[in-house]
Amino acid sequence: PYEVYIYGLSCGLSDNILLKTLMQKSNCKQIRIFYKKSKNNRDNFRNILMNISRSLEDKEDMRSKIISQQSNDFIPQLAD
Repeated sequence: PYEVYIYGLSCGLSDNILLKTLMQKSNCKQIRIFYKKSKNNRDNFRNILMNISRSLEDKEDMRSKIISQQSNDFIPQLAD
């Protein structure tokens, strides 16, 4: 069994084959999304989640694997 950590990927169309290969296996137990947060506290968690849902066929399995958004799972960004 293994867990998938999404860190720095948009999970868009270019990542589609990789996502299907890793996440649709029965050995994949959890998917954890690390997201970016902007200065106004907006984040891209939902966008990544939607992109993942477009790639995976079994939505029920996907919902059971994805860990809900955690407040400490954001990727710290360097100040401009």
